[in-house]
Amino acid sequence: MQEKMFMLMETWESGNLSPRLFCESHDIKEHVFYYWRKKYLKSKTSSTARFVPVSIENNAERDVPTVEIAYPNGTVVRLGNGASLSIVRSLIGLI
Repeated sequence: MQEKMFMLMETWESGNLSPRLFCESHDIKEHVFYYWRKKYLKSKTSSTARFVPVSIENNAERDVPTVEIAYPNGTVVRLGNGASLSIVRSLIGLI
């Protein structure tokens, strides 16, 4: 029974009849049509719904400055997580 009704649901989906006209032309009660349509849609979604792997790159943490050097003349140098130690030393040496 399920196979037959699912085939009818596929036929209805590929056509352009309203549910009422489809039911009349296939001698199906409308409430039966909607019952099987619900089961059919549920089976389609459960068989195709899958989790998709997603990789998230956290740029926000990389872009946040972790070191801030303020010079007496008002110049401020902000260094992010990727700043090398040699650059930090040379900047401090300029003070």
